[in-house]
Amino acid sequence: MGKKACVLGATGLVGSNLLSLLTSDQYYSTIHVVTRRHVSQQDVRISQYISDFNNLETVSHAFAVHDVFCCLGTTMKKAGSKEAFKQVDYDYVVKAAKIAHAQGAKQFLVISAVGAHPQSLFFYNRIKGQMEKDVASIPFEGVHIFRPSLLVGQRDEKRFLEDIAQQCAKPLQYILKELLKKYAPVEAKHVAASMIQTAKSNIPGIHIYEAL
Repeated sequence: MGKKACVLGATGLVGSNLLSLLTSDQYYSTIHVVTRRHVSQQDVRISQYISDFNNLETVSHAFAVHDVFCCLGTTMKKAGSKEAFKQVDYDYVVKAAKIAHAQGAKQFLVISAVGAHPQSLFFYNRIKGQMEKDVASIPFEGVHIFRPSLLVGQRDEKRFLEDIAQQCAKPLQYILKELLKKYAPVEAKHVAASMIQTAKSNIPGIHIYEAL
């Protein structure tokens, strides 16, 4: 097809699955990876751009693609403060979207979270909601927002509480499937596959996906 993609957060749970899926088919001729550290995935189509994310402008040319997949995200515990959390989950994401649009990107696909709302009483959901609102205001041809619940899968990093939750997740998956579908645990690789399929569909406008 000759299209180009850019991936942010390729070392995370969804991002690593997404990069693996992107390299397993031939839809994209070029895959740019913007990351803090080198990824181990090997493919002749991959070009890696190392950035500390405070200076994304220095790798702005990496965003000169058709589709941008943004899988950035952290936890309050890992971030260490509300300000640091907001920097990763809001500041970096919105900055990346603005740079991508300036570089001519057509579609921006981003991971958010179930319950995201700019007026939420919960800080986490409020930051995610503010991110969604500001990304959606950028005039891409298509903005696609994915709101998974608890993500299930193998992480490179260890998150103790999430590991415990994952042990309970699969039994709950079946119980919650119909009762609280959008809150049911979801496999990270399924979210990644959904993002890629959506990108290939080239649907214009702003779209939010829940119950993935």
